Amino acid sequence: MADRFMQNAIVSESQCKQKNCHQECKKSCHVSQTERRVCILVTPASKTTFLPEELCIGFGICVKRYPFEAVQIIKPNLGRLDIS
Repeated sequence: MADRFMQNAIVSESQCKQKNCHQECKKSCHVSQTERRVCILVTPASKTTFLPEELCIGFGICVKRYPFEAVQIIKPNLGRLDIS
């Protein structure tokens, strides 16, 4: 897999408030909207949102739309990025 964007979104379990949100991160996901694949997994049984690393392209809209600041973009070799 070529370098794609070489960054991924991650979810902080302590910040994710799945029961209080309207899944804005999932609704705004670029992969989900354009490729019709589920990139952000939210299930009633889970306590937090899950983003499979192999599907995330690092677009970053989920970070901006998520109301609880639980989603962040990281570059595996560089750490967290500030995309505000």
